[in-house]
Amino acid sequence: MNEDELLKRARQLPATIEPSRDLWPGIAARLARRPGSPPVRLWLALAASVVALVGGWLALRPSGGAWSVATLSGAPTVGTRRLGARGALQVGDELATDGASRARVAVGTIGAVDVAPNTRLRLLATTANNQRLALDLGTISAQVDAPPRIFFVETPAGVAADLGCAYTLTVDSAGHGVIHVTAGYVEFAALGRRSIVSLGSWAETRPGVGPGIPYVGDAPVALRHWTSRCVFGCTSAWRALRRRRPASRAPRCCGSMRRRSTPGGRRSAGRPGGAKFSRACTGSCFQTLRTGAAS
Repeated sequence: MNEDELLKRARQLPATIEPSRDLWPGIAARLARRPGSPPVRLWLALAASVVALVGGWLALRPSGGAWSVATLSGAPTVGTRRLGARGALQVGDELATDGASRARVAVGTIGAVDVAPNTRLRLLATTANNQRLALDLGTISAQVDAPPRIFFVETPAGVAADLGCAYTLTVDSAGHGVIHVTAGYVEFAALGRRSIVSLGSWAETRPGVGPGIPYVGDAPVALRHWTSRCVFGCTSAWRALRRRRPASRAPRCCGSMRRRSTPGGRRSAGRPGGAKFSRACTGSCFQTLRTGAAS
């Protein structure tokens, strides 16, 4: 097509082009709409946010100061009262099971704790960000679905902080504890020492010392004994030596036992902290303790 033919066809076009329908009604409706009126999608998004906030609040709110508890077998007691099929555990109450009893405690709306036979458990707090039990003796299995550091279990040897997990925790008559994590992570802390125990791992803890080094279930027995000896044995032996010879210096690997100044100029042993764990460290530690104890 040459230029002359193109111009000829252009002259044949209509001078005005009309739409196939009247557009004014739609324009008028838009002009009549109030300024700033949010679209439907924005309203839906706001509604979804409100629902999510309310759901989160309901999940983490206090349970009126009480948690529900159900009997699984036998005859558990709450305080001095025998628990029926179901009951309530108030803040300050103690739940106890004998050798033939088991119970299940609902942790508000975020999880549950199964209480094994021969266990004593107390409810300490039920606030939105502090749901707390105390395990004095026995075994519990906890499963919680909540943000980290909402659910806590206190023991004579430290505090287990839930980081979104499931675990079993046992405390014996001496206050020694053992935790086994079956999902997620747990932080066990006491006296400035803390251990992060991950899925499939175990950790021990002792009163006055705190948690030891976590280990997996198939770890060699010799390794487990060595780490336990270094963490717990060294600290206990050093404290025994301090009672016999108050002026004794702490072995270097017991960095947890560095002395510090106290008001009045006296010196005292520090709290357990992060000792360096090595074969040489363990040997020198116990050699120093044996020498000091013998002299």
